[in-house]
Amino acid sequence: MTIVLPRDANGIDSLVPALTGARWSAWTTALDAAGGGMSQDLYLPKFVLTYGPSMKSVLSALGMPSAFDCNGGADFTRMAALPPGRLCITDVRHKATVDVNEEGTVAAAATSVGIGFNSVPALLRVDRPFVFVIRERFSGTILFMGRVMNPAAS
Repeated sequence: MTIVLPRDANGIDSLVPALTGARWSAWTTALDAAGGGMSQDLYLPKFVLTYGPSMKSVLSALGMPSAFDCNGGADFTRMAALPPGRLCITDVRHKATVDVNEEGTVAAAATSVGIGFNSVPALLRVDRPFVFVIRERFSGTILFMGRVMNPAAS
């Protein structure tokens, strides 16, 4: 898990929109170059975040609105021996959960993902809004991303 902690509590409002692929790559490259394995104290609140929206509007906007057209627009004839329009998608839901506690981090969507480590300064107190990113250790692929706006309430 990588924690991005802005210098001040209001910094998160400008950090999130400015977080680009190039900026993320530069940050993680610098972290990877710094190495890990050193002992440090970390004060991070426990938190559980769950995200479970309907993906129907998102998928429609991305170019597949006809799949949700239950009035004859959906064509799944290659999947089922039914005439076009008889089979349609009524909803798509995606649910992701991230649970961070003193034992570690568990993130789950379709599958559970074990999380590695990250280099942080010798003492870091996460007591203001922050962004977290969970990435696959070897490829750097981002698996989960979120923000905690009130760490004391988590």
